[in-house]
Amino acid sequence: MNIALTHKDIPVLGVVYASALHTTYWVKKGYGAFKDGQKLPLKTGKERKTCKIVSSRSHMPDETKVFIDEIKTNKAKELVSIACLLKICLVAEGEADIYPRLGPTMELDTGAAAHGIVKEVGVQLQKYENCNFSKHLYNKENLLNQYFIVKEKMD
Repeated sequence: MNIALTHKDIPVLGVVYASALHTTYWVKKGYGAFKDGQKLPLKTGKERKTCKIVSSRSHMPDETKVFIDEIKTNKAKELVSIACLLKICLVAEGEADIYPRLGPTMELDTGAAAHGIVKEVGVQLQKYENCNFSKHLYNKENLLNQYFIVKEKMD
């Protein structure tokens, strides 16, 4: 479940609740992002021995496979599969390094709440098209998302 309040297409308040995991993420712009009461991020990629990439194992487009193969890292790559909103939150909490979504999703799949959470901790969720990044907006007339990437810095 997720719910968010947006102002001028930007998420400012939100909650993501994973009932199966009994986990709640929430954010208030300017105040912080939290997981079960703990301020995010909880860790950094430097603390892991692997480069964690969140993606779908069951329906991974070829473009995503190529993108993952081209990620430059000195660490072994580890794929983690979980629901879309939680993939975004895993990057926000520092449990994962990157979430490339190079396949179709709807606005509800990204969720302004999860986007607000990553934004508050300095992680970016941006549209990705032809190797270029741009702003990911909500409340669009067409609710189909462009491809997007979630990670700390966009090159």
